[in-house]
Amino acid sequence: MTTFFAGGMADVLSTEIGLQVGLNEAGIMGKSHIEAGRGHEAYMVRIAVTAVLIGLYALSKKHGGRWEFPLDKAIRIGNLITWGADVLNVVQIAHTIR
Repeated sequence: MTTFFAGGMADVLSTEIGLQVGLNEAGIMGKSHIEAGRGHEAYMVRIAVTAVLIGLYALSKKHGGRWEFPLDKAIRIGNLITWGADVLNVVQIAHTIR
């Protein structure tokens, strides 16, 4: 869970840094919010989705049941995607400021 949360926060941070150096947001939802000047709302939604997934995962772990396996897999896949996006953001930022 810690890595999932940290990956989400690193994504928000790397996105903001990327925007500051002239890069564009690639995500559909985030892009529309940022273009409308509501980037802070996109970040809040990102954090809220992360919190909800962590909460659902914690509840499924505590009580077991049929949702434990799919939520575990969703968190693992989300973790890989998030950290992959973070790495891509950092590479793009480094290339831009180079």
